[in-house]
Amino acid sequence: MLGNLIRRVIPAHLRPVGYMHKLVWDHVGGKVAAGPFKGMKYIGESFYSAYMPKLLGIYEREVYPFIESAIAKKFPVILDIGAAEGYYACGMAIRCADSKIIAFEGEQEARKLNAQMAKINGVSDRIDIRGYCTRAEVKTILAETDRALLIVDCEGYEHILLDPLRSPDLAKATILVECHDFLVAGLTEELKERFAPTHDITQIMAIPRNASEFPKTTLYTRALGNARITHAVNEWRPVQMWWLWMTPRK
Repeated sequence: MLGNLIRRVIPAHLRPVGYMHKLVWDHVGGKVAAGPFKGMKYIGESFYSAYMPKLLGIYEREVYPFIESAIAKKFPVILDIGAAEGYYACGMAIRCADSKIIAFEGEQEARKLNAQMAKINGVSDRIDIRGYCTRAEVKTILAETDRALLIVDCEGYEHILLDPLRSPDLAKATILVECHDFLVAGLTEELKERFAPTHDITQIMAIPRNASEFPKTTLYTRALGNARITHAVNEWRPVQMWWLWMTPRK
């Protein structure tokens, strides 16, 4: 009740999160400030993920060296599975001008945001935005290319999707997958076992951000305190998270 009353009385841009959003947006000029997608234009929201870290260019910063490595490899096909509003799909479309980008996202609202992101960045004609990704679709796509990159963030569905016994062509794909062990117990180790015969595997640990990475201090942000600012630059992970970077040996 009190929360609803506050939301009705206080304008969004004066609430703590709205205020910090505006500070960050104004600071970066509506574009990603750093990282492999520096300069990418952004829309005014993200889809169920941390918005401010994306604008600041510190979102999933741990994987940036691997993203740069993937960009250098010039994959003909890139699949973004769990694309949300298109941070990776649009970013890779901008950086990989000769690649075909396929963005899978189950939520219609997120697909609309992805389309907006693609439009403002001039890459609409290079991103194929689709709905839920199925194992059959992945098999079909991989059968048509010798080299593909998969960027996978699908809230535990990677347990179903990334099965080389059912999809043998995964053996020739390069894969960056965020692991959701808190949803599927033991998932990371299982994926490592599945791909150990065919891939070299690097496990990447998420590192917490700190309040010093917020770009601007005001009386309001000082009143909010370090804990609130630290939360703003972090990525709302429920537990310690990690990724697997898996490259085929052949």
